[in-house]
Amino acid sequence: VASNALARIKFQEKDYDAVRELVSSVLEAAPKNGDALIMHARLLLRGGNLSDAVISLRSVLRDRPDSKTVHALLAAAHLKSRDWRLARDILERLIQLAPESEPAQLDLVRVLLRLGEANAAVDQLETYTETAPKSLSALTMLTGILIRQGQIEEAKQIAERMSVLEGGKPIAQAAMGRIYLQQKKYSRALIAYRDALTYQPMSEPYLFGIVSALVAQKKIDAAQAQINQFLSDKKNSAFAYNMKGDLYLRQKMPELAYAAFHKAIELRPNWKDPYLRLGQELAKQQSNMPAALALLEQGYKKTSGDVSIGFLLAVMQQRLNKIDDAIQTYETILEKNPKHQIAANNYASLITDHQADDRAQLERALAVAEQFRTAAQAPFLDTLGWVHLKLGNVKVAVGYLEQAVEKAPESNELKLHLGEAYIADGQFGLARKNLDVVLSSTKNEGFAKRAQTMLTEMRAGPKK
Repeated sequence: VASNALARIKFQEKDYDAVRELVSSVLEAAPKNGDALIMHARLLLRGGNLSDAVISLRSVLRDRPDSKTVHALLAAAHLKSRDWRLARDILERLIQLAPESEPAQLDLVRVLLRLGEANAAVDQLETYTETAPKSLSALTMLTGILIRQGQIEEAKQIAERMSVLEGGKPIAQAAMGRIYLQQKKYSRALIAYRDALTYQPMSEPYLFGIVSALVAQKKIDAAQAQINQFLSDKKNSAFAYNMKGDLYLRQKMPELAYAAFHKAIELRPNWKDPYLRLGQELAKQQSNMPAALALLEQGYKKTSGDVSIGFLLAVMQQRLNKIDDAIQTYETILEKNPKHQIAANNYASLITDHQADDRAQLERALAVAEQFRTAAQAPFLDTLGWVHLKLGNVKVAVGYLEQAVEKAPESNELKLHLGEAYIADGQFGLARKNLDVVLSSTKNEGFAKRAQTMLTEMRAGPKK
């Protein structure tokens, strides 16, 4: 008991090495100690080891089925891993245990939106705000969803409710600003956002609203002036510098834009947005690609492996022919987010295209690509079929590749893959049919050459 209490204190003090030692000593003596397992899970969550954190927490849940703490930590793990359906289940149970928990209520709404259930999200917020009518956070979120759904009158009613609550006037004005922006009433949007800014002069979201309205009116110089005025009072606003960068790009002033993005990174080195914007811009020119690569590597490290930066980094590594590095980056992304479909697709494709002689790697590619068995997208089915073909599972490969071509009959690349699979399966007539179509329709020299090579090898017969 004393060790667990001390571990909680050390965790608050961020002395994680001490926490780790204390927890290890407790679990060595009592492997099922619930408090120690919970603290162990906190350490795992902090380190990004989400799957082991879930295992630890579920072992505690068996003995403490009504623990709010365990449910909250489980929800956090599923949210981090982007496993929205499991997160929903846990959050719904947590809300049953603690209906007054606003973080749980709002997290559930975010999950419902991720699952495409906007109506359910509205229902959840309306139910919650009946018992918490002064929750500005919930009312603000409700207003935003209603605006996106085009339910403008309902959104206005919520804004009016907020305007009479303590601290609600600027939030209500900002909500009206969003409504006017959506209605393309830019002058009214400016008035509403500027009114909100008078209440909270350092509010970056309100500044963003003003700038958005000015940009919509093509008043870029006025937007820059508004940001400069904001920066005169809030000199360390990375958000404002990031917006300056975007405006400079609109003004076709790339060097000034790069400087603004670098300033945003300097002020807030663990924020992903300026890395992404600057990285995307640098990557547009071949001569800037090495600089883009270095920037994204820095950003990936500083943001503790942000998935969106990691994905752009992997794409850049591919383009620079750093294939092993790209595979490793995709693998790291998939460790954090196994259901990232595009990362999974690219990872498996790179292995089949560049490491097909390594069976262990192909097996890993297959394990990742198995999630595409019921995919609706042709490229995902193609990747799964292609991996099976490289592993020698010819019949299985043909099945998936036929599905891919059926879904994307215009794709010559998919027909090439299917043609190769037909050859491996001894279906030479079907192979010839697909390859002839490629030859007659493609403008890609590489595809044409590959199709011709396969046709020539078929006519020559099997190699002796």
